[in-house]
Amino acid sequence: MAKVVPGEWHEPAHFEPLATALRAKEYKVILVRLPSLLSSRPNQPVTDAVIEDVEAIKSTAGRELNDYPDYDIVILTHSYSSIPGSAACQDLDKLSRRAAGYTNGIAGLLTISGLLIPAGMSVLDCTGGHIPPSIKVWHSTYSDGRQYEVSKPATPPGAIELLYHDLPVSAAQRWASMLKTHLFEGYRTPVSFAGHLMVPTYYLMCKNDLMLTLEAQRLIVEAANKEMPAGKQVRVTMMDSGHCPFLSRSEETADWIRRCAGEMFKRL
Repeated sequence: MAKVVPGEWHEPAHFEPLATALRAKEYKVILVRLPSLLSSRPNQPVTDAVIEDVEAIKSTAGRELNDYPDYDIVILTHSYSSIPGSAACQDLDKLSRRAAGYTNGIAGLLTISGLLIPAGMSVLDCTGGHIPPSIKVWHSTYSDGRQYEVSKPATPPGAIELLYHDLPVSAAQRWASMLKTHLFEGYRTPVSFAGHLMVPTYYLMCKNDLMLTLEAQRLIVEAANKEMPAGKQVRVTMMDSGHCPFLSRSEETADWIRRCAGEMFKRL
């Protein structure tokens, strides 16, 4: 069973090609919509975007684990969603679940070009307070008059170049047209729990990523490995792709997920 959490700006629909590939191999796939994606609740204030994102992931994961006690799950995150996805692992890892009398739990935390942040720190803490140049942030106003920060890919170079440069132009244009604004609060909010220290963690490095460069991905993994318990480390796979291999290389990404979930197979 796989649970997929889209990153910032992306709708669950962006992950349907990947979900289709996994379902063809008899995986149950659940796509989680993050409350911090403004299309989730237009013009309605989100009290605490990160907490609500964590709860959206955790409640879905907990329900699946309780409804299917003979099965473990893996959580797939991408980019921003690795932050709430990691925090959502709290109390749902297999060790904690067993201590609570259950036999199953989260067997793996998978992230595609994501962020592995120590508990108590925010993304901007890790960047020295600097907003990444690939992200455009501006202030907007809720219907109740409250100000908030939202983000989209910076223009120039724009979403197609940053996210989908390894896709055919027509496909890139289609997926870019579906992007939504995202609350930027998640970059300022400290992470409540570092799930990658408790759950086996797999990282798909995107070699040609222009949103989060390969160098940045390597630094993220190196920093995470320094925090890991003795004998554990992030398990890295390199893919020759841009920021969104779930679109440009959906079959290969599905194969990677299957291997992370414990399947042993050779692709024909």
